[in-house]
Amino acid sequence: MKNITLDKKLVFIIDEFSETLENIIKDYGEKEGQLFLHQNRELRQESEISNTIQFIYSGSIGLGNIAERIEAIKSINDLTDFAIPPFSKEEAYLLIEQLLVDKSMTFSKKVKDHLLKKIVWLMPYYIQIVLDELEELLLQQNKKVIAKKDIDQALAYILDKRNYFEHWHTRLRTAFQGNRYTFAKEVLNLTCKEEKGLSKTVVFDLSEKYKLREGYLLIIRTLEYDGYIHLGSDGNYIFNSPLLQFWWKKNISI
Repeated sequence: MKNITLDKKLVFIIDEFSETLENIIKDYGEKEGQLFLHQNRELRQESEISNTIQFIYSGSIGLGNIAERIEAIKSINDLTDFAIPPFSKEEAYLLIEQLLVDKSMTFSKKVKDHLLKKIVWLMPYYIQIVLDELEELLLQQNKKVIAKKDIDQALAYILDKRNYFEHWHTRLRTAFQGNRYTFAKEVLNLTCKEEKGLSKTVVFDLSEKYKLREGYLLIIRTLEYDGYIHLGSDGNYIFNSPLLQFWWKKNISI
């Protein structure tokens, strides 16, 4: 790209960048993945590009973890990493109001609080799928005002369907192979069943079981960064989302 003339900085937001990298690795191998990252770095560092264009890469899985796995960290060390946290309660209220603009249903603040208490991890996706199910449920019942029992029923419907959460399992199969996949799956299986979460000691013992002592921490970091689990205040790993936890327990950890 040459002779770029702009009076303002141009921002390119590239969504699902890390997912694209994963697909390249899956289809063509790690060498092609390394080349893809290297070529993107070269593009970013061209003087005419770096002075006029800002690249923002977004995605639901951690780019750094993938780059580390294929030994290509140097190709992204010019990037600044930042995570987008879940919504605050106030932000979640605003999203609900926006989503209700074109929907013929309403509910009180008390019922909204019940919804947010059930969801816990206030990511937009979870709020949206609950409202979608509520809209269908109320349409069937010819109602317009949402009650707490409607939210509980909508959540039950969501957990009965594989399509809302299946991509979490599919992603695991894409990111890990062989004993790395089996280790990651067993960590999640045990975590979803333990009321107080999974201890670091158990995780380490599993790494010994699957002969992953040298690489298991990268797998755990990937599970954390990609939104499956986090380290709780008591030092045990717990699911970020109770909805995903219940679904995983019901459909995967059997």
